[in-house]
Amino acid sequence: MNTAGFGAVKIIAWDHNWYDHGGPAGYPLEVMRFNNGQAQSAVAGVAYHCYESPDGSYSVQSTFQNAYPNKEVHFTECTGGAWSTNAAGNLEWALQNNLFDPLRHHARSSLYWNLALDPSHGPRVGGCPDCRGMLTVNNGAGTYTRNEEFYAWGHLAKVVRGGAVRIGATTLGNNELETVAFRNPDGSLALIALNSNDGASRTFKVRWGASPSHTVKSRILCSWFGGGSGEEGSSAASCSGSVRG
Repeated sequence: MNTAGFGAVKIIAWDHNWYDHGGPAGYPLEVMRFNNGQAQSAVAGVAYHCYESPDGSYSVQSTFQNAYPNKEVHFTECTGGAWSTNAAGNLEWALQNNLFDPLRHHARSSLYWNLALDPSHGPRVGGCPDCRGMLTVNNGAGTYTRNEEFYAWGHLAKVVRGGAVRIGATTLGNNELETVAFRNPDGSLALIALNSNDGASRTFKVRWGASPSHTVKSRILCSWFGGGSGEEGSSAASCSGSVRG
Protein backbone atom coordinates (compact mmCIF):
# COMPACT_ATOMS: atom_id res chain seq x y z
CA MET A 1 0.00 0.00 0.00
CA ASN A 2 2.84 2.38 0.75
CA THR A 3 4.35 1.73 -2.67
CA ALA A 4 0.98 2.35 -4.33
CA GLY A 5 0.62 5.71 -2.62
CA PHE A 6 -1.82 4.62 0.08
CA GLY A 7 0.51 4.96 3.04
CA ALA A 8 -1.94 7.20 4.89
CA VAL A 9 -4.72 4.58 4.77
CA LYS A 10 -5.23 2.94 8.16
CA ILE A 11 -5.56 -0.84 8.46
CA ILE A 12 -8.01 -2.17 11.04
CA ALA A 13 -7.26 -5.72 12.19
CA TRP A 14 -10.90 -6.55 13.03
CA ASP A 15 -14.23 -5.00 12.07
CA HIS A 16 -16.75 -7.38 13.58
CA ASN A 17 -18.54 -8.32 16.80
CA TRP A 18 -17.33 -7.97 20.39
CA TYR A 19 -17.96 -11.71 20.78
CA ASP A 20 -17.07 -14.39 18.25
CA HIS A 21 -17.85 -18.12 18.45
CA GLY A 22 -19.35 -17.75 21.90
CA GLY A 23 -16.57 -15.77 23.57
CA PRO A 24 -14.70 -12.45 23.40
CA ALA A 25 -13.27 -11.96 19.92
CA GLY A 26 -9.69 -13.22 20.02
CA TYR A 27 -8.62 -12.48 16.46
CA PRO A 28 -7.51 -8.87 17.09
CA LEU A 29 -5.15 -10.01 19.85
CA GLU A 30 -3.89 -12.87 17.68
CA VAL A 31 -3.00 -10.40 14.91
CA MET A 32 -1.08 -8.22 17.34
CA ARG A 33 0.83 -11.17 18.82
CA PHE A 34 1.55 -12.99 15.57
CA ASN A 35 5.20 -13.66 14.89
CA ASN A 36 6.36 -11.53 17.81
CA GLY A 37 4.22 -8.56 16.82
CA GLN A 38 5.21 -8.44 13.17
CA ALA A 39 1.95 -6.76 12.09
CA GLN A 40 1.81 -4.12 14.79
CA SER A 41 3.65 -1.47 12.82
CA ALA A 42 1.16 -1.83 9.94
CA VAL A 43 -2.10 -2.06 11.93
CA ALA A 44 -3.77 1.08 13.29
CA GLY A 45 -6.13 -0.73 15.62
CA VAL A 46 -9.42 -2.58 15.83
CA ALA A 47 -13.15 -1.96 15.33
CA TYR A 48 -16.15 -3.67 16.90
CA HIS A 49 -19.86 -4.29 16.22
CA CYS A 50 -22.63 -4.93 18.75
CA TYR A 51 -24.17 -8.11 17.31
CA GLU A 52 -24.32 -11.63 18.77
CA SER A 53 -22.76 -10.44 22.00
CA PRO A 54 -24.14 -10.48 25.56
CA ASP A 55 -24.90 -7.28 27.47
CA GLY A 56 -21.76 -5.53 28.68
CA SER A 57 -19.54 -6.94 25.94
CA TYR A 58 -18.10 -3.49 25.20
CA SER A 59 -15.58 -4.31 27.94
CA VAL A 60 -13.78 -6.32 25.24
CA GLN A 61 -12.62 -2.96 23.91
CA SER A 62 -10.81 -2.18 27.17
CA THR A 63 -9.15 -5.60 27.13
CA PHE A 64 -7.64 -4.77 23.74
CA GLN A 65 -6.74 -1.19 24.71
CA ASN A 66 -5.05 -2.30 27.92
CA ALA A 67 -2.95 -4.80 25.97
CA TYR A 68 -2.09 -2.35 23.17
CA PRO A 69 -2.56 1.21 24.49
CA ASN A 70 -0.99 2.82 21.42
CA LYS A 71 -3.55 1.31 19.06
CA GLU A 72 -6.96 2.73 18.11
CA VAL A 73 -10.33 1.30 19.10
CA HIS A 74 -13.49 2.14 17.14
CA PHE A 75 -17.15 1.15 17.39
CA THR A 76 -18.34 0.90 13.80
CA GLU A 77 -21.70 -0.84 13.57
CA CYS A 78 -24.98 -1.49 15.32
CA THR A 79 -28.59 -1.23 14.20
CA GLY A 80 -32.11 -1.19 15.44
CA GLY A 81 -35.03 -2.62 13.51
CA ALA A 82 -38.69 -3.46 13.17
CA TRP A 83 -38.28 -6.24 15.74
CA SER A 84 -38.09 -3.61 18.49
CA THR A 85 -41.00 -1.15 18.54
CA ASN A 86 -40.59 0.63 21.89
CA ALA A 87 -39.10 3.94 20.78
CA ALA A 88 -38.27 5.07 24.32
CA GLY A 89 -36.57 1.78 25.13
CA ASN A 90 -34.70 1.83 21.81
CA LEU A 91 -33.35 5.32 22.49
CA GLU A 92 -32.18 4.33 25.96
CA TRP A 93 -30.57 1.12 24.68
CA ALA A 94 -28.74 2.97 21.90
CA LEU A 95 -27.39 5.55 24.35
CA GLN A 96 -26.14 2.86 26.72
CA ASN A 97 -24.81 0.27 24.28
CA ASN A 98 -23.80 2.26 21.20
CA LEU A 99 -22.57 5.51 22.77
CA PHE A 100 -21.98 5.83 26.50
CA ASP A 101 -20.32 2.50 27.22
CA PRO A 102 -18.36 1.98 23.97
CA LEU A 103 -17.00 5.52 24.33
CA ARG A 104 -16.16 4.94 28.00
CA HIS A 105 -14.28 1.83 26.89
CA HIS A 106 -11.83 3.67 24.62
CA ALA A 107 -13.79 3.89 21.35
CA ARG A 108 -12.66 6.89 19.30
CA SER A 109 -15.82 6.80 17.21
CA SER A 110 -19.37 5.43 17.20
CA LEU A 111 -21.22 4.65 13.96
CA TYR A 112 -24.79 3.53 13.36
CA TRP A 113 -25.91 1.29 10.51
CA ASN A 114 -27.68 2.67 8.46
CA LEU A 115 -27.90 6.43 8.22
CA ALA A 116 -31.01 6.36 6.02
CA LEU A 117 -33.36 3.66 4.69
CA ASP A 118 -36.70 3.69 2.92
CA PRO A 119 -40.01 2.47 4.43
CA SER A 120 -39.24 -1.04 3.12
CA HIS A 121 -35.90 -1.11 5.01
CA GLY A 122 -33.85 -0.70 1.85
CA PRO A 123 -32.02 -0.36 -0.38
CA ARG A 124 -30.00 -3.42 0.57
CA VAL A 125 -28.11 -6.31 -1.00
CA GLY A 126 -28.91 -9.30 1.17
CA GLY A 127 -28.35 -8.77 4.85
CA CYS A 128 -30.92 -7.45 7.30
CA PRO A 129 -34.47 -7.36 5.86
CA ASP A 130 -35.99 -5.14 8.57
CA CYS A 131 -33.24 -2.85 9.88
CA ARG A 132 -34.10 0.73 10.85
CA GLY A 133 -32.12 3.73 9.65
CA MET A 134 -31.54 6.86 11.69
CA LEU A 135 -33.82 8.39 9.09
CA THR A 136 -36.65 6.76 7.13
CA VAL A 137 -36.79 8.44 3.72
CA ASN A 138 -39.97 8.24 1.65
CA ASN A 139 -38.74 9.11 -1.82
CA GLY A 140 -42.23 8.99 -3.34
CA ALA A 141 -43.62 11.55 -0.92
CA GLY A 142 -40.41 13.55 -0.62
CA THR A 143 -40.47 13.27 3.18
CA TYR A 144 -38.36 11.78 5.93
CA THR A 145 -38.85 10.69 9.54
CA ARG A 146 -36.29 11.00 12.32
CA ASN A 147 -36.09 7.74 14.27
CA GLU A 148 -34.99 7.23 17.86
CA GLU A 149 -31.33 6.57 17.04
CA PHE A 150 -31.16 9.97 15.32
CA TYR A 151 -31.86 11.61 18.67
CA ALA A 152 -29.32 9.45 20.51
CA TRP A 153 -26.41 10.49 18.31
CA GLY A 154 -27.87 13.96 17.87
CA HIS A 155 -27.76 14.66 21.60
CA LEU A 156 -24.02 14.02 21.66
CA ALA A 157 -23.41 15.88 18.40
CA LYS A 158 -25.10 18.95 19.89
CA VAL A 159 -22.31 19.46 22.44
CA VAL A 160 -19.36 17.25 21.38
CA ARG A 161 -17.11 18.68 18.66
CA GLY A 162 -14.88 16.86 16.19
CA GLY A 163 -11.51 16.11 17.76
CA ALA A 164 -12.92 16.06 21.30
CA VAL A 165 -11.20 13.92 23.95
CA ARG A 166 -13.21 11.93 26.47
CA ILE A 167 -12.56 12.93 30.09
CA GLY A 168 -13.52 11.31 33.38
CA ALA A 169 -17.07 11.58 34.69
CA THR A 170 -18.79 9.65 37.45
CA THR A 171 -21.31 7.11 36.17
CA LEU A 172 -23.47 4.85 38.32
CA GLY A 173 -24.53 2.30 35.72
CA ASN A 174 -27.81 0.89 34.47
CA ASN A 175 -30.97 1.99 36.28
CA GLU A 176 -29.07 4.95 37.73
CA LEU A 177 -27.36 8.10 36.48
CA GLU A 178 -25.17 7.30 33.46
CA THR A 179 -22.76 9.83 31.95
CA VAL A 180 -20.05 10.46 29.40
CA ALA A 181 -18.00 13.68 29.19
CA PHE A 182 -15.58 15.32 26.74
CA ARG A 183 -13.18 18.22 26.38
CA ASN A 184 -13.60 19.89 22.99
CA PRO A 185 -10.64 21.25 20.97
CA ASP A 186 -11.54 24.83 22.02
CA GLY A 187 -11.36 23.87 25.70
CA SER A 188 -15.12 23.76 26.21
CA LEU A 189 -16.57 20.84 28.14
CA ALA A 190 -19.47 18.59 27.21
CA LEU A 191 -21.40 16.28 29.50
CA ILE A 192 -24.28 13.98 28.55
CA ALA A 193 -26.29 12.38 31.36
CA LEU A 194 -29.05 9.78 31.24
CA ASN A 195 -31.20 8.92 34.23
CA SER A 196 -32.16 5.35 33.35
CA ASN A 197 -34.01 4.79 36.63
CA ASP A 198 -37.65 3.97 35.98
CA GLY A 199 -39.14 5.86 38.91
CA ALA A 200 -36.83 8.28 40.71
CA SER A 201 -35.16 11.60 39.91
CA ARG A 202 -31.43 12.00 40.46
CA THR A 203 -29.71 15.18 41.66
CA PHE A 204 -26.01 15.81 41.04
CA LYS A 205 -23.49 18.61 40.57
CA VAL A 206 -21.51 19.32 37.42
CA ARG A 207 -18.07 20.12 38.81
CA TRP A 208 -16.82 22.87 36.59
CA GLY A 209 -16.88 26.52 37.48
CA ALA A 210 -19.81 27.58 39.68
CA SER A 211 -22.33 25.21 38.15
CA PRO A 212 -25.33 24.57 40.43
CA SER A 213 -26.81 21.20 41.26
CA HIS A 214 -29.05 19.65 38.63
CA THR A 215 -31.97 17.27 38.95
CA VAL A 216 -32.66 14.83 36.11
CA LYS A 217 -36.09 13.26 36.19
CA SER A 218 -36.70 9.55 35.65
CA ARG A 219 -35.75 8.35 32.15
CA ILE A 220 -34.71 11.80 30.94
CA LEU A 221 -31.61 12.61 28.88
CA CYS A 222 -29.73 15.91 29.33
CA SER A 223 -26.59 17.51 27.95
CA TRP A 224 -24.36 20.30 29.28
CA PHE A 225 -21.96 22.54 27.40
CA GLY A 226 -19.68 25.29 28.67
CA GLY A 227 -16.28 26.43 29.82
CA GLY A 228 -14.89 27.34 26.39
CA SER A 229 -13.29 30.58 25.28
CA GLY A 230 -15.16 33.42 26.96
CA GLU A 231 -17.32 31.00 28.95
CA GLU A 232 -15.00 30.00 31.80
CA GLY A 233 -17.02 28.93 34.80
CA SER A 234 -20.32 28.76 32.94
CA SER A 235 -22.45 25.90 31.70
CA ALA A 236 -25.71 25.53 29.85
CA ALA A 237 -28.04 22.54 30.17
CA SER A 238 -30.44 21.10 27.62
CA CYS A 239 -32.93 18.32 28.34
CA SER A 240 -34.68 18.32 24.99
CA GLY A 241 -34.20 14.58 24.61
CA SER A 242 -36.47 12.23 26.56
CA VAL A 243 -36.54 8.48 26.94
CA ARG A 244 -39.85 8.48 28.77
CA GLY A 245 -42.19 5.82 27.42
